[in-house]
Order: sequence, then C-alpha cells, then structure tokens
Amino acid sequence: MFNMGFSEMLVLGVIALLVIGPKQLPEVARVIGRTLNEFKRATGDLTSTFYNAKKEAETYVNKTTNYMHQQREEFEKSLNLQQNEPHTHHEPDDSAEESHPEESSKESPS
Repeated sequence: MFNMGFSEMLVLGVIALLVIGPKQLPEVARVIGRTLNEFKRATGDLTSTFYNAKKEAETYVNKTTNYMHQQREEFEKSLNLQQNEPHTHHEPDDSAEESHPEESSKESPS
C-alpha cells in the first residue's frame, strides 16, 4: 500500500514496540488495522460513486449525441426533399399590384 519493503516494515515494527510497549502493541495494531479497513472501504465507496456518475454522464452524452445526429439527418433529408420538389411560381399579392409601372404611367400625364 505504501510501497514499503520487508526491511522498512521490520524497522517500523521495532520502533513501534519500543515506543508503545509490548502490552499495548496488539491493541494499537488492531485499531490501525480497523482504521485502514474503514479508510479502504470509504475510498472504495467514493471511487464507485465517481465511477457511477461518470457512467451516467457518458450515457447522457451518448444519448444526446445520437439524438443530435438523428435530428441533423432528418433536417438534411427535409432539405433534400425541398430541393427536389418542383418550384412553383407564386402569384403576387395585392400589395405588389399597386407598384406596377403601367398603372403609375396612367395616373400621371406626360
């Protein structure tokens, strides 16, 4: 876990035995072991929470991307259909008739 070899662990054990004493060493070792297990479990829970959030985000991004591609394809198809339809000539509306040059020449004598 801490990338320690056997010799480093042996030195730590001897120092702990001298500092803590032989009577309290087993109890201290148990407390340290339980604390490390709880820390490991909490880290695992946190890691799984982040992993699940990442998966949910990836799923949402993939669904959104697929939806956007689908919308783009439908839009391109509709554009192609509009371009392939024959163009119809629209009749001018009433407001366009007022600006005919023939009518303006009738109103003003030259």
